[in-house]
Amino acid sequence: MDGEVSAYEPSGPDRVRLESEKTSVEDYQLKELRQQKQALLLKIKAVEETKEAAKTPVQGRNLDFGVLIGKEGNLTAIHHTTGIDVSMTFKDSQGAGSPAVTVRVIGDKIQHTYIKAVVLFAEGVFENESHFVYYPSNMTTQEVEIPVRPMRDVQTDVLVKAFIGPQFTQQFHVFEKELLLPQFSMLVPIKDKMPLADVPKSFVGLHIPGVQQRNIWQWIAAEFLVHDETWVLGDMDMVYWKSLRHDFQPVVLKVFGTTGKLCIYTNLIQVAGDIVQALTNFLHQKDVLSECYFPDYEEYIAECFERVREQDKACMAIRTDIADHSNLIRGLVVRAEDARLTHDMSGVRQAYKSLHDFNLDLVKGYNVRCATFDSQQELQRQLNMAVQTFSKTRAGKHRAETVASSKAIMEDDTATGHDLAMNMRGRLNISAWDPSQKFSKIS
Repeated sequence: MDGEVSAYEPSGPDRVRLESEKTSVEDYQLKELRQQKQALLLKIKAVEETKEAAKTPVQGRNLDFGVLIGKEGNLTAIHHTTGIDVSMTFKDSQGAGSPAVTVRVIGDKIQHTYIKAVVLFAEGVFENESHFVYYPSNMTTQEVEIPVRPMRDVQTDVLVKAFIGPQFTQQFHVFEKELLLPQFSMLVPIKDKMPLADVPKSFVGLHIPGVQQRNIWQWIAAEFLVHDETWVLGDMDMVYWKSLRHDFQPVVLKVFGTTGKLCIYTNLIQVAGDIVQALTNFLHQKDVLSECYFPDYEEYIAECFERVREQDKACMAIRTDIADHSNLIRGLVVRAEDARLTHDMSGVRQAYKSLHDFNLDLVKGYNVRCATFDSQQELQRQLNMAVQTFSKTRAGKHRAETVASSKAIMEDDTATGHDLAMNMRGRLNISAWDPSQKFSKIS
């Protein structure tokens, strides 16, 4: 079939739009190519300056201008192999270790590169989510330790930016590295064994079938700061820490041989709950039941529960008084109106005076009721938080069951604080979790 096909370029607004889109794409690509060219030129220049700096020694220093003056005018060059190494270490302070980010210059073959400043970026570690450390020109160091103190026990990525260069330079090379801050970095490991008398009496006991000791050590190495591998893989069934956040209170983990039982001895129930949640997640255990013994915290829960009940009774008494006053006020209003209709002005004055007194009592009762309600809400909030904290010592459905049973007890008018505290314990057998028990090491 013979024929002819013709095509025409658009005219008017459509043509202008197509041309502008084509131009914008070309301009964007050209801009990117120019940026890449500029970056490559800067890299080539830096490499050339570094080679010259390695060959040419520094001839003098101009302290007035605060720069290094070399033979070729090279002020900021560093060796091309120079970089930084970042790690988590322990900074000793008055005999107590604390976590610190260590930044160290590596690969500096001409030995004239120093750390000028370090910036740390991390969420939930610093007050303003960043920490800046600056060193004056007269201080030359190739290794710095920056103490860190996380506000919560969470695993956090820390971005480290280090500014390095010659001692008196005003322009610096910036190196970036990321560092993983373990979840329990505020628990300081203790190498020496703790006397059994110093082991806390409060504990959380878990039974995880099939758990092996090497899995526990792998978890410790991943979630804690350790001195070295020998401390983690040593021939021991108990591991000791001290909490920096809680005045160096001890935390002890014991593995009961091949029984699948392990126990966390500590008076810090919040820390114990976080450890249980982290461990069960690492071992991929969905439902884990525990036995808990925290007598001080149980007493606190029972006290909160009893105070909530007392506040409930006080609010009920206030509501009853308000209802009585309301009935009396209605009667006084009727009496005042009757006195007015009979032109008994003395009775009217007496009725309204009584109304005024009752209104003042109502206002006072309302203020007391508001204060009591606020106090009751705060106590209820503390009680709910205590239940949630206790429930974290269990995992999966057992944690949900603990919360549900606790709510049922709190809604029961006949229940007491002791009932709520005993519900948290579970089926407790204290002798089964004696830390003095000996078991053979498993692999």
